[in-house]
Amino acid sequence: MKYKYSKHADNQIIKRNISKKKIWVVIDKPDKILTYDNCTKVYQKVFEEKENKYLYRVFVNICRSEE
Repeated sequence: MKYKYSKHADNQIIKRNISKKKIWVVIDKPDKILTYDNCTKVYQKVFEEKENKYLYRVFVNICRSEE
């Protein structure tokens, strides 16, 4: 499946200094997938970094078509 980052997602990636590689790991190998609403899935994964645990959540719109 192809994914496209929204402007909001791109802004958050920059603001939070998130690696796009990590985003793909969350999508490819999530710990859990939740249904947020009819068009949104939330992929979750916990990463351990420097003795801390971080929960990454990636919201994916499954209804939006390719433009």
